[in-house]
Amino acid sequence: MPDHVGSTQATSSDQHVRERRRRTIAKVESSIRSHFGQEFRIGAFGSTQYGVDGRNSDLDLVVIVGIFLMFHLCGSENITGPQQDNRIQP
Repeated sequence: MPDHVGSTQATSSDQHVRERRRRTIAKVESSIRSHFGQEFRIGAFGSTQYGVDGRNSDLDLVVIVGIFLMFHLCGSENITGPQQDNRIQP
């Protein structure tokens, strides 16, 4: 007879882990945005992004800088070549 209880517990545990990771990402993003500005976002990548993470997986995060802030930080003197179009393209 199959063990459906064990399967249900594993699914519940995975959902709990993913919810904790989602809350962690939100807290990190909130902290960074409150300290550095609203131009910053946090994104997950790796196993968390693809939904194959588990209890023992690490949490890979990337800080995404807003496009206009990025140009400001780089400075126009660092842009070489023809005039660059700073508008966001689809």
